[in-house]
Amino acid sequence: MCSDCDKRPICEEQRRNGGSLCEPCLDWASWENEHNDNCHLELQEGETLVLSDEHVLEIRRVMENCPICQGYPHPRDTFKAGHTNTAPKSYVSHAECGHPRTPKERELCRRARRAVEIPAPRKAKKVSHAN
Repeated sequence: MCSDCDKRPICEEQRRNGGSLCEPCLDWASWENEHNDNCHLELQEGETLVLSDEHVLEIRRVMENCPICQGYPHPRDTFKAGHTNTAPKSYVSHAECGHPRTPKERELCRRARRAVEIPAPRKAKKVSHAN
């Protein structure tokens, strides 16, 4: 598990190089290095730096994408465990469909319905004839 968030598995790049971070924490660590090494905080606070105007402009361009400068939370604070698919689940009968009744065919039928928003077939109501 990641040594920073202790929630995600170590990414392949880190595993090969002996590291111990997951992909989101590795990206965050890279941004922390960028943020600290290239004076983002100092520029935000308006400190005078001994840098060329071109260098300051380049740093400011990078700061526009810096998640730390933008106030985003650390990945360890945004981890959501478990199922993240929020599509509503509903039972759809295939009794009236003409396809074979196999899981694969039912899935293809559901996908086709969703693609064109065709409602599931409904059974006809029974009509009683009173004499």
